[in-house]
Amino acid sequence: MNFRVAVTTLLSDRCPPVFHMFRNYTSPRLRLHELLKKRQQELGWETAEPGRRPSVSSNVVPSEKNSSISSSSSVLNFLLSASGFLNAGESAPPEPPVESECGHKFDPIITDAEQLVWRAARATGAAPTYFRPCGRFLDGGLISNNPTLDLLTEIQEMQMVQQLQDKPPTPLAVVVSLGTGRMPVEPIETVDVFRPQSLMETFRSAMGFSSLGRIIVEVATMTEGPVVDRASAWCASLGVPFFRFSPRISLHITLDTTDTKELLQMVWETEAYLYRARDRLERLASML
Repeated sequence: MNFRVAVTTLLSDRCPPVFHMFRNYTSPRLRLHELLKKRQQELGWETAEPGRRPSVSSNVVPSEKNSSISSSSSVLNFLLSASGFLNAGESAPPEPPVESECGHKFDPIITDAEQLVWRAARATGAAPTYFRPCGRFLDGGLISNNPTLDLLTEIQEMQMVQQLQDKPPTPLAVVVSLGTGRMPVEPIETVDVFRPQSLMETFRSAMGFSSLGRIIVEVATMTEGPVVDRASAWCASLGVPFFRFSPRISLHITLDTTDTKELLQMVWETEAYLYRARDRLERLASML
């Protein structure tokens, strides 16, 4: 069986930082980039003025020579209408740029074929305050702590590549998202950050900064709530079953905990959750 593995990380040598994936397969966005350039050359678009490029659907007449192009014209039109797709304008480029708009140069990222597995694993787990960075890479959880949407995007791009190659897109059978537990909701001070005018207001503002910092971290690393709802809605629009499994934990457990009592409590609550979710687990098993 051909398993495809994608590992998320954050390229932190620039601001804004860049989301990056280590893969054991060719990036579908890179393949899209190459295919679109090839199709543009076949259609003679590279020499045409940008404002005078013909519409594939209306101006390209199917023939023996261009029948493969016209059969996938809707995909081609969709991608070409995305402003700056080929020249890294509005959408993300296939690879992080090696030079910024202000002329600063960055070292290029080595290809996935050259990337060592242990370094990819080290990079994706380089959580600040817990582990040192792996070169210029930080924990992918800082930008994609629940990568379901990123993987759905990856699959969508793979299917577009297949369509541009006049191949039937591989259907998506089921999406399974596994969480590491839902922590309890805890009250915090209302965020009230302002320029203090007295010693008491300085204390209140400091408390507001503390709450704001905690909220920013929680939002950046969010794995539940809206991100799950969006993934579920995307799958529903495709008619694809979506399963999310993440036990509710009664304690706030830190990443580096070694407390045996906390760990046993977490194991017990996970076992209880799996028992309650047995119907969904059996339904999922029947699809695999």
